Amino acid sequence: MKFETMPRRKTISGFEEDKYEVLLEFQRPLLGSVPADSGAIQYWLRARTERLYGFKEALRKLPEVTAEFQKHLENYNRVASARMGELEEEGESEAKTYSILLFLRRPDAKDLTKGAVIEQYHIAGLLKDAAIMLGASRSVTRIGDRVRTFPFDIPIYADKECTEEAKILFPYVRYIRGMTMRGPRSAVLFHEWIEPPAYAKFELHTFGIPEETVKTLFRYAEQYLGILAGRHHEAGRFKILKLEKVE
Repeated sequence: MKFETMPRRKTISGFEEDKYEVLLEFQRPLLGSVPADSGAIQYWLRARTERLYGFKEALRKLPEVTAEFQKHLENYNRVASARMGELEEEGESEAKTYSILLFLRRPDAKDLTKGAVIEQYHIAGLLKDAAIMLGASRSVTRIGDRVRTFPFDIPIYADKECTEEAKILFPYVRYIRGMTMRGPRSAVLFHEWIEPPAYAKFELHTFGIPEETVKTLFRYAEQYLGILAGRHHEAGRFKILKLEKVE
């Protein structure tokens, strides 16, 4: 498939900016992709503390906010441990280890059962993956450098009008198997997840990217790709309800 040539520059300065209104409907479960013990969660906890209590109080309040989150995570670990025991008894899994994978949330989310977000880099990565799969030129596969979303943290909603945030459920269980230096190993993944249909609404800003290229990549992603964890196994699949350029 041919694409219009994109200007070869390393920055977005000087490129013409185009804006699109986007509405996606997720028709398969959305799965959390962030390990519970990752640095991204620690960064989120600091951001959450600053958003809730202000910069001056953040240092003093961080242990309190972290403890609240750890209590939430302990509930997940109890559920996961019990489920591991059930799987072993039923002979469904030989795995001895498990991982818990979470959604990132809005820093100011008052209820940890809501507030899940997709971030800008997920959308940029989606378009980049589509470009690579379509065999586009190197200038097009660098599309992620010329894409911005507003907001950066895109809320996930339960309704098409995007007024009610989607509820975060737990667990969605997946199994992985792979070869390591010590031979074959398997593990169980316990994901936070959001039941379909779910929706995401955002503005997409592009810099120096032809309109037809943007729409071609989104159409390919709609048909063959997904967002977040499990996207190569049907999770996170979506339908484009709106992709309109704003003059």
